Formats: sequence, structure tokens, C-alpha cells
Amino acid sequence: MSLILLIIRGSKAQSLKSELENEVYTTYFGMKNEKPFPLDSKFIVNKKGNKFLEVTEFYNSITKNNLTQIEVFNIWAIRYENEYYYHLYHARDIVSLKSFIKFDVIGDYCAFVVEPSTFVFDTLAYQKSVNQAMAGAVIGGGVFGAVGMAFGYVLYESFKTTEGNLINSLGEKSDIYYIDTKKSVKAIRVGPQKFKKLFPQEKELYQKILKKELTVDELLNLIKAVNSK
Repeated sequence: MSLILLIIRGSKAQSLKSELENEVYTTYFGMKNEKPFPLDSKFIVNKKGNKFLEVTEFYNSITKNNLTQIEVFNIWAIRYENEYYYHLYHARDIVSLKSFIKFDVIGDYCAFVVEPSTFVFDTLAYQKSVNQAMAGAVIGGGVFGAVGMAFGYVLYESFKTTEGNLINSLGEKSDIYYIDTKKSVKAIRVGPQKFKKLFPQEKELYQKILKKELTVDELLNLIKAVNSK
């Protein structure tokens, strides 16, 4: 199986909302109950894609010290601009310590979709910086910032060669990663065997995923239905 490497203003109430926008969570239950940890942790977003974030630094907002490597490893999710993002460090088939992807389903069973638009960045200027960074990384041999900026491009190029199990509304190959938060922090790609284990009663849909004809929406709806029980 191919690896995806995977890349204020206003009233007092608005001010409070602003303070809650960027938070760090080490567990699903911390995210669910708005209990960030480590306390006073903040982060710097280097680049933002359609649903993909690249974070360059985590630090304590009071001491200004960077979080330790272990503390960064333990981050399960972050909140950024009122959206929740999963830490791809914990996903199977994905290798990324400072990359985050937006949840499509949040509940006891969380999920996120990986599709071509995941890695489309906001500006053409970013693509130019990616190209420059890749050249710098090759020539300079290991500037962390350069490698980081090139990472989203590597993710996108890798994803284009991966055989997705699903199709999205545009007919593009896609995948869904699923997290059973009661049992694990890991996100697992839902292929035919995983689908059969999760939804043994869905025999017709199982045949569709075998043929790579199951849609993203069909699988998301199944996961949402499980959460509603």
C-alpha cells in the first residue's frame, strides 16, 4: 500500500472567542470538552491549504519557550480559526510531525477525507515558495524551514500516485481515515477489509468499495450514523 506523506476585533464576547481559536489538545476528550493541554500552548501556522495546515512552531505563550519534542508528539489535535485539525503524526500510512488536517466528522468516531483538493494551497505565491524551498533543500542540504515549506508539495505529488478506495463528488480518487477515539489515537485508512469489519451489515456497499465505486459521502454518512446511536 502506497504511503501518503502526507503536508479581532469587536465585543467582549468576540474577544473571548478569539482567545479560544488557537488551542492544543492531547486527547479527543480534551478537544470535545474544550480543555486544552499543555496549558498556555500556542503555535505558528506556516501555511494553510484547503483543509491542511503546516505548523512550524509550538510554544508556551507565557514563558515563550518552545514545547519539548515529547510534548509535540503528544498533541492529538489543534483548534485553528474555529476549526479542528487532526495531528497527522498519529495517522497510519502518513509521516508528518508538524502537519494537520481538518476533521470532516467529529464524535466518538472521527474521520477526515483525503482528496486532491486537500493539498491545494491558498496562494500562487506559496507554490513559488515551495519550488524555491525544494531547490534550497537540495542545494543547502537540510534547512528545516525549507524542507517544511516543500512538504505540502511532496504530500500532493505522493497522493496523486496513490490508489484511493473511494470517489468524491468530482469523480476523483479519495480516501477516508477513521479514528475510534474510545480505543486509539490512530487514524486508519478505510479500505475494503476495514470497511467490512466496521460495517458488516453493509454488504452492497462492501461490494462497491471492492470495486472502488463507493463515494466519500456514502462512507461519511455511515460514520455519522454510528455517532448518532
